[in-house]
Amino acid sequence: MSVLSACAVGERINTAVTGHTTQCIDGVEYVQFASGASVAYSPDGKVKTCRN
Repeated sequence: MSVLSACAVGERINTAVTGHTTQCIDGVEYVQFASGASVAYSPDGKVKTCRN
């Protein structure tokens, strides 16, 4: 459980410093902000994909 807690704390710190973090969930990239999350889009307007 401490590993999960440490990851969550690290994500919150990174979000506070950079304004956002990205995460790959089921092949889709998400952008996490302090106030919520959104799907990431490529410059051509398509949903960004990723590999876990």
